[in-house]
Amino acid sequence: GHVAVLDRLAKAPYSLQQEDARSDGNSALRIAAANGHVAVLDRLAAPPFSLQRKDARRADNDALRGAAANGHVAVLDRLA
Repeated sequence: GHVAVLDRLAKAPYSLQQEDARSDGNSALRIAAANGHVAVLDRLAAPPFSLQRKDARRADNDALRGAAANGHVAVLDRLA
């Protein structure tokens, strides 16, 4: 699934890091939240991505708004 892809991207030869996960206005986090992918949010919060509360608040709280608009209560709980 999606978490396995993130795990692979964190390893060589890709070796993606926090700055990669934050690219494009934290779109990885925003898209995962809007689509209800709690496991992806959890993986993005772990090293090497290590996204934080401030990342979820970027773009006028777009991650929160996307999750709420799509009825993803589990995501809202995780972002709280």
